[in-house]
Amino acid sequence: MTGLLIIGIIVLIAIILIQVSKVTDLASRIRGVEDVENRSTKVQSVWLVVFMVAFLVLCIWSSWYYKNEMLGYGPHISASEHGSSTDSLFNITLFFTGIVFVLTHIALFWFPYKYRKEPGRKAVFFSHSNTLEAIWTIVPVIVMVILVTK
Repeated sequence: MTGLLIIGIIVLIAIILIQVSKVTDLASRIRGVEDVENRSTKVQSVWLVVFMVAFLVLCIWSSWYYKNEMLGYGPHISASEHGSSTDSLFNITLFFTGIVFVLTHIALFWFPYKYRKEPGRKAVFFSHSNTLEAIWTIVPVIVMVILVTK
């Protein structure tokens, strides 16, 4: 009985999605494709920012909730004399990767919002930057050298 109910729900969701796509197509014909595309990109960019905030809040909550399950915290005791240094290295690595994680996800979701398609705005082609490539190569190398030599 539960399987039949699940199949029914999946079929109804598929029917709803098909009907929504038909209504969207009809609206684009009535309003004009460009107007619908501009509204769609605006709505999508706002939802991306909402998702970013919710995602980062959930990540922070999850790391706070499971903090006692991480290496070096809670009831965990090192099984060898090198265990505490390994735990320390793990925590330092987690700290730096956490910072990079948060910054890259903010950039990942903020830029579609900031540079969404708007009437009168023209995209600029940016092909290459040696300085930028040097920065995003040298900074991780320095961090990895520091982590490995600890």
